[in-house]
Amino acid sequence: MNVKCKITAVFLSLILLLPAFIVKADEEDAMKPSKPVPYAYWDMTGPGASKKMWHDDSVVKENVDDGVKLSSEKPLGFDTVFGTNPFNLKFEKHNDYTVMVKFKILNNSIDNMQFVVNASKNKKEAGVYAYRFDTSDYRCLYSYSYNPKIGEYREWLGDFQKINSRDEGYVIAAFHLYIDSDLEDAYIKLQAGDKQKDKPFEIILNSVSIFKGYAELKNDSSVFTDSPVFYEKNIDTSKAVQPSEPMLIKAVDFRDEKTAKKFWSDSELNITIKNGGYHAYKKIGSDFATLIGTSTAVLALDSDSDYTIMMRYKTNQSVPVFQFVVNCSFDYEEKSLYTMRYSNSDFSRLMTYGYNYKTNRFTSELADFQAIDDDGYTTVSFHFYVPDGHEGTYFKFQTSEGQAPKEIDFQLDKISVFKGYADLSKASDIDGKNPTMHIPEVPPGRRSHLEGVSIVINDKKNTSLAEGDKKAASSAKYIIDGIWCVVAGIVLAVAGAALFTVLLIKAKKPSRKRSRDTRD
Repeated sequence: MNVKCKITAVFLSLILLLPAFIVKADEEDAMKPSKPVPYAYWDMTGPGASKKMWHDDSVVKENVDDGVKLSSEKPLGFDTVFGTNPFNLKFEKHNDYTVMVKFKILNNSIDNMQFVVNASKNKKEAGVYAYRFDTSDYRCLYSYSYNPKIGEYREWLGDFQKINSRDEGYVIAAFHLYIDSDLEDAYIKLQAGDKQKDKPFEIILNSVSIFKGYAELKNDSSVFTDSPVFYEKNIDTSKAVQPSEPMLIKAVDFRDEKTAKKFWSDSELNITIKNGGYHAYKKIGSDFATLIGTSTAVLALDSDSDYTIMMRYKTNQSVPVFQFVVNCSFDYEEKSLYTMRYSNSDFSRLMTYGYNYKTNRFTSELADFQAIDDDGYTTVSFHFYVPDGHEGTYFKFQTSEGQAPKEIDFQLDKISVFKGYADLSKASDIDGKNPTMHIPEVPPGRRSHLEGVSIVINDKKNTSLAEGDKKAASSAKYIIDGIWCVVAGIVLAVAGAALFTVLLIKAKKPSRKRSRDTRD
């Protein structure tokens, strides 16, 4: 009986201890890029090489000396140049990968391309990662990485490298990605980008190499090496990015034409003043029609500052998706600093990112979205950060993908611009009277950026804090963890000892029946 009691006590103690292990596992379940090892390789130069991949039916394939030539006379806009499926290549969950592709575009026939990762979650296709780039200079047009489990974007684990090959006309591009633990049947595609529709293209695919981990693209030999080098990404942690207290700097209503003329819009839209508001109506032929926007002459947005834009509007369901875009001038080129795309039906966030071109660092921790119903209108709020050294910043509010050739019927009532992080909790917040600072909800597994974002890259923590603050935060974390472990150990020890004592006493205590027998 004593042995049974001891076993029971130990078992119950382990059960009590299990939550501690679970909590600790969650804390350590960081998305860390891993050291690379070769995983798969396709040489497209041999006989029958074109059968090693799949592609859209509209793409014509032809084996040539230096690879597989793919062409399309009437492309769809996102024709697949190369892709995998879960049957010919298995991406393991909770692992990161680097995909390197060597290719040559003929006759400059593709102006932009995209690399995408899709997977299955709850028997539905989920977009995990996308990277779209310009083929003239290979600059990023947009990029995002998404965790559908917690609804969190993490662009830092979606990275791009590119070099010119020694072989004339060829380039090698490398894409880094991460497969979440709750995703199934992940696969990849390299595609012609948007605006490719009805524009013929020709491309030669030479080779594709896939590494498990974060491999560096240094030269031609990186594609087929058996000893890949771990890519060390340059991360700037010298300056904290913190939201500031909100202050109203501009409020515009659209009850007269003079006010409306202070903003600009796409010329193809019919803009009128109707029912006391700015009214845009037109059957458009473009996915990205600008409904309202500013210029630097209308509204000057300072660099190294955060802003909140609130808009009160109403529209019918003719527009499925909206997007809010912030652009700037950097190195004499237009650059996209921030994009937030959302569904017009349920206001779910479809895509968001923020980027600092000076430090080559994503700043999406300062990109937030709010929406409320307002007596037939909808009020939306966009928060974003203008990085230091980024001048000529302005914003647009646009329709988005899948709009053409649908009609637009949109009426804007108010716009308010706050410097800082203003909260949208009620309809009157857009008027800017005594704005309160918004404290965003923090997804599971991530601390608030107000405390310093904890992101692990290459086994080093990037906390978005100054060096002294990082050391203090690290020390505090160790102290707190130590205290937590001590307290947890004491509680478990006391509980286990008490339970064991109770069971032991019960085991030694004679039963009533046995006591009666003894008295007899």
